[in-house]
Amino acid sequence: MAITMYFMNSQQLNSFIEYMRTGRWKPLKLQTWNEDPQSTVGRQEVVMSNVILATIPVTAMEESDDPITFDSDFTFDGVENLSSFQLPANYR
Repeated sequence: MAITMYFMNSQQLNSFIEYMRTGRWKPLKLQTWNEDPQSTVGRQEVVMSNVILATIPVTAMEESDDPITFDSDFTFDGVENLSSFQLPANYR
């Protein structure tokens, strides 16, 4: 899977530095949802656990007025379904 994230704090960098020093990785969870307001199926929300990012931002080398973002692939080995899509209205 892939994700685009804002580079607004140093939490992941500090976790990576701790991993480099100690060999211990702090578990990371991602909670996300998919929803289309134009649809009648509602929203699906999941939590992925034990996420490992393939890319950890260290610094930004370009100047810009836009927020800094970075892309990363990731893996995970646990998932919890908090809410599911409904059947489309014409199928109910």
